[in-house]
Amino acid sequence: MPYRRRRRRLLSLDFLSERHKLQLPDSAGSLEEQALAVEARLERYEVHQTIVRLMETLPVGYQAVLALRYFEKKKLAEISEITGKNLRTVKSLLSRATGRLKARQAAIGPIGGPPLPPAPDLAGMKFLLFTNGQGERVL
Repeated sequence: MPYRRRRRRLLSLDFLSERHKLQLPDSAGSLEEQALAVEARLERYEVHQTIVRLMETLPVGYQAVLALRYFEKKKLAEISEITGKNLRTVKSLLSRATGRLKARQAAIGPIGGPPLPPAPDLAGMKFLLFTNGQGERVL
């Protein structure tokens, strides 16, 4: 039977949810909450992209330390081990990089309205600036 002539059977949402185990939203309130959550994620993503663009203006050594500390959540000792630099040098680089990043952010004004969010808010984001084609870190 050709596609156009085939008669389609109408199915209710209750039937679909029972048969295919679909989860339907409970009420309009949950849809509003989901919309607000998506909007918040979008704002965080825009802030993240702005921070990444600001970081790209910093020297590579500063970029590496910032990325390892705030995007990959590495401890200072781990950063020291990865970069092959002394722990005090890593602390110094991190302090200088943070200062320069804040200065550049202040020069362009507030990002997305409110000030920069704390670093843990960006934990779900991936930062792949320091990888080569084989997936190895390049510092």
